[in-house]
Amino acid sequence: MARKEISPWWDRENRNSVNENFIELYTSNTDAKEQATQALGAATAAGNKANQALDGLADILATLTTEGAAWEV
Repeated sequence: MARKEISPWWDRENRNSVNENFIELYTSNTDAKEQATQALGAATAAGNKANQALDGLADILATLTTEGAAWEV
């Protein structure tokens, strides 16, 4: 983040420097929020895929146990 130096005198240039600092700060905050939202979407999709695989495994196990398959340990 590139900060603009602000002198003690309050003039147009200093006001603009303050404004640019806030614009840069909140722009980077917005970018982080968008990245977090994308990461949450990817994690949700991965969770859904894992749940589908678990459901498939449960179906296979249910089929094996109802057909009288013998389990040996």
